Amino acid sequence: MPRALFLALRDRPQEAEALLAGLAAAPPGLRSEYHYAIGNARMRIGFERIERNRIDEATALINLAKASYREALRARPGNFDAKVNLDLAMRLVRDLPREGQDGNEDPETRPLRLWTDLPGLPRGAP
Repeated sequence: MPRALFLALRDRPQEAEALLAGLAAAPPGLRSEYHYAIGNARMRIGFERIERNRIDEATALINLAKASYREALRARPGNFDAKVNLDLAMRLVRDLPREGQDGNEDPETRPLRLWTDLPGLPRGAP
């Protein structure tokens, strides 16, 4: 397991995840830390893609980072760092319902889509 953490800290999350097959038997704190490290690696790579204006790749990476942070919180709900980073990731790429997900709605009464999926870099205070 230390190899998985080593790879995650060096921005190689795919290789790190491949090593996490036996993680189910690990203590919750350790599982949380591994998922948190993988989420951080994906966020760093996502920020790099945003800086290069490769928005579609960044969106996918941020969504994967959110999934890793959720796994970290599932393993240890008190992981404050994972909560903060999940909040940041959710601000970058919002999880809003997509058009057409609920086929029972009338198209005229369906709310307008207000947000895009494009990530934005948070700057300063609100």
